[in-house]
Amino acid sequence: MPFYRKKWFWVLAFMGLAAGLLFLRCSQKAVEVRTGHAKRQLLEITVTATSTGTIKSDTEVKVAAQRVGMVSAVHVLE
Repeated sequence: MPFYRKKWFWVLAFMGLAAGLLFLRCSQKAVEVRTGHAKRQLLEITVTATSTGTIKSDTEVKVAAQRVGMVSAVHVLE
């Protein structure tokens, strides 16, 4: 009779599998999550003008709107 048909083989195989799964589950580290509070504040960006008269920002941000419309005014301090 082959060894894989004996009861003791399957008992040992099950115990080994259970021990391996328990070891893997206990050895995993918890994920560290950092949180913070959101706050409302003004957005300021410094821009510089080139010799051709165009205004160029140091960083560029793309903003997409949900609505279609026309910009009626851009308030700038000189």
